[in-house]
Amino acid sequence: INHIEKGRALSSKDKNEYEVLIENEFLISHDLDEKYTYMKTLKKEWESNDSMAVHILTTTNCNFDCLYCYQNGIDRTESLTKSSVNTILEYFKNFVEDHAHVKHINIILHGGEPTYHWKYTKDILNGLKGIFENARITYHTQIVTNGYLLTEEKVNLLAKHNLNRVQLTIDGLKEIHDKRRRLKTGGSSFNMIVSNMKYIVENNIISKVDLRINFDYNNYNDIEPLLDYLKEIIDIKRINLSFGWISNTIKDTEASDYVGKYGVQSADVPELYIKLFVLAKKMGFEMQYFFTFDAMCTSKQKNSFVISPSGKIYKCLSMVGRDEGVIGHIDDYNPNLKNYYFEHLYKDCFNRNCEFIPICHTGCRFEAYLLTNNMDNISACRYNEMKKVNEGLLKLLNE
Repeated sequence: INHIEKGRALSSKDKNEYEVLIENEFLISHDLDEKYTYMKTLKKEWESNDSMAVHILTTTNCNFDCLYCYQNGIDRTESLTKSSVNTILEYFKNFVEDHAHVKHINIILHGGEPTYHWKYTKDILNGLKGIFENARITYHTQIVTNGYLLTEEKVNLLAKHNLNRVQLTIDGLKEIHDKRRRLKTGGSSFNMIVSNMKYIVENNIISKVDLRINFDYNNYNDIEPLLDYLKEIIDIKRINLSFGWISNTIKDTEASDYVGKYGVQSADVPELYIKLFVLAKKMGFEMQYFFTFDAMCTSKQKNSFVISPSGKIYKCLSMVGRDEGVIGHIDDYNPNLKNYYFEHLYKDCFNRNCEFIPICHTGCRFEAYLLTNNMDNISACRYNEMKKVNEGLLKLLNE
């Protein structure tokens, strides 16, 4: 760059590097309005997006009693019925007819615990398959589960419906995990989860399993022994490892006391996360060299939404069970659901000269709601934490 500014000739190598910088828009024209161009491109992509994700909760109930669960406090008695399955299928039939531009759909089974009420899972997946095939839509199935009841039979059913993602959670070795993610009936969940995870990997059901490790001040020092154990029992190249920290939640949940005592403070996130990242990389786990609190999630995507067992429709998974989060109902078909993609918030982020806009997309709507009882703001901005973590990751990448 200095050579160019001073009018000096570039070497062949420098010319190649310069062309790469131009091609990938690291260097742009002085005349280009980058913010305008970005927003124009983003809006065009948002409007024309031909994919969608739909979270279907088979139940709000769960066989676990996790200390920090954000869903504790909502109605835990809702479960899919034959009638609600039929209504959901009719809703999808109408939706794909009205949204002919949609060419791919991800169905994510969620809860509560989706495997805890499995009775109508086969019916709903078979029904959706028929609808999608008739509309010439490709689809994949995913599941977010505690893993305890994810038996071979259930996994094999999902595999028949293009399963491409399984997320499990383990919070430490047996003693630690079983205290944090405890069965309601008592007893251990650890060994069964590990066994079910190994079945998926060893039988090549999917290429990789997403393994979530949640940490707070109560189990942080217990994560290294867990990683050592995983290296011994499974091919860690088949694991997508991620770390999540326990932080503030809605005050009326039963988890609020635990989170208030052990939840990770924002100021501590960068140091704690980077230490875990370094530890995992040294052990051979594959980790992403960028970090964000939020992205273009379900709440902001044009066509995506969440369906509860009772038929209520939400945009944000964390708002399930709360009336203020309901945007519709499967009994009342509406092709144009409310969305939490607030384009005007990008201006606020631009005014702060935030470099993380393309990976953050104005932050978490749920966290904004927690702080202000309103989702339409960026009061939950996590810029400082993102900057510290990503700067730390860049330093590691350059070592």
